[in-house]
Amino acid sequence: MDRLLKKHIVNLKAFEDRRKGWMVLSLFVTITVSYLIFDWKDIHQDNLVWVITSLGFLVAMIWWYWTMRLIRFIIQFRMEESEILHDIVLDIKDIKKEVIGVDKDK
Repeated sequence: MDRLLKKHIVNLKAFEDRRKGWMVLSLFVTITVSYLIFDWKDIHQDNLVWVITSLGFLVAMIWWYWTMRLIRFIIQFRMEESEILHDIVLDIKDIKKEVIGVDKDK
């Protein structure tokens, strides 16, 4: 169980690192969308619409992959959490049996 708890903590730290990275990327996306909104006339005049559309699709695909991967990790994380809780319940049951056995001996 100690091994699972340590692995669980490592996974939590990895989630936190990924979250920080995506917060930075979200700032970049926000700035880019703001630029698109306020400078649309210049973008349209320079015929950059297809380039920006292609980049938008690429970002959307990467974001989708990252989201699906995160969901997979969260499911795996919850399964490990359930396993840890199951081990704790079994340990508590064993302790309860030992305590009841000690009480019967007195």
